[in-house]
Amino acid sequence: MTGAENPTQRNRRRLEDAAARILAGNATVSDGKLTLKSLATEAGVPRNYLYRSEYVAIAEDFERRADALRQSEQTPDRREAQIQRLQADLGEATRLARRYREERENARAERNQAASQIVFLAEQNRLLREELEAERSVTRLDSASARNRALSPDSASR
Repeated sequence: MTGAENPTQRNRRRLEDAAARILAGNATVSDGKLTLKSLATEAGVPRNYLYRSEYVAIAEDFERRADALRQSEQTPDRREAQIQRLQADLGEATRLARRYREERENARAERNQAASQIVFLAEQNRLLREELEAERSVTRLDSASARNRALSPDSASR
C-alpha cells in the first residue's frame, strides 16, 4: 500500500479536520458543541475511537483548546457563524440578482431596437417591391413597336 492512506491515518486526518472546524465555529455535520461527542460526529467516526491510543492525543488537544475557548469566553457560536455565512450568501445572491436584472434590461433594450430595425427594413422592402412591380408593368413604346413589326406577317413579305 504505497501512497494510499491507511484507516488510522484517514481517521486521524478526519478528527483533526473536524476539530479545526468545530473550534472555528464552522461545524458542518455535528451540533458544533465543544464536546468529544460532537468531535466524533463531525469526523464521522465512532466516539469510542477517541479513547484509542492512536487518537487520544487528538482528543486531549481538542479538549484543551475547547477549555481555553470556554475560559476566554470566545466560544464559537454555531448559530452566529451560520448567520454570518447566510448573510454573506444573501449578499452574493443580491449582487447576482442585481446583475441579472441589468442583463435582462439590456437584452430587452436590444430586442426592442432590433424589432424597430426589422419593422423599418420590412417597410423599405415593401416599398422597393412596389417600385420594382411598377417598373415591370411599364412597356417601352420603341421596343414594343419594333417587336410588333418583326412579328407581323406583312413585314415578312416586304
